[in-house]
Amino acid sequence: MEIKVKKGNVTHINIPHIINNKQVMRNRSLITKKLEQLDTTLTTLQQIVNRQEPIQVYKSNIIKAKDLLEDLQSMIEMEPMSTGETKFKQ
Repeated sequence: MEIKVKKGNVTHINIPHIINNKQVMRNRSLITKKLEQLDTTLTTLQQIVNRQEPIQVYKSNIIKAKDLLEDLQSMIEMEPMSTGETKFKQ
């Protein structure tokens, strides 16, 4: 843990995201929220098909799903890798 103090006041605390020698996902709640949004979008796509809505409605929801997927991939890439993941990636 790193603590920076300036003139008697704490200005910065950096706590590594490690518990019991295991790295913890920092954005777990945000990633969970994005996954829920993706699930909702896919359910919407299913309903659009069932109701035979215009193709433009379907296409706009596909774009929304792809954007959510891209956001999730970026967030996961920013997360620290465990030792096992690092070995597997090489």
